[in-house]
Amino acid sequence: RKRLREPDWEPGNPNWKDHIHKMWSANTDKADAFALSIAPVLEELEEHGLTTLLGKAKALNARGIRTVTEKRWYPTTVKNLIARIEQLQKEDCQ
Repeated sequence: RKRLREPDWEPGNPNWKDHIHKMWSANTDKADAFALSIAPVLEELEEHGLTTLLGKAKALNARGIRTVTEKRWYPTTVKNLIARIEQLQKEDCQ
């Protein structure tokens, strides 16, 4: 409570600008690793004839596979995952 009365005091991390890049980078690395770990599952689903985003989302949910943030799959999240995998594969080829 005393800090609230101090005129220069601001809530939160005063050095957030110095650390935001590290946090963003760690989240991106985690998402990239997760995407590459799910890529074989998506290939297997396509081999079994599931070509739509909705079909893949339903299959991932039925298998109990959650997103990197532990949520359910939706067509948009599958689309974003596929785009991330394609981008990572493109970077590996270069």
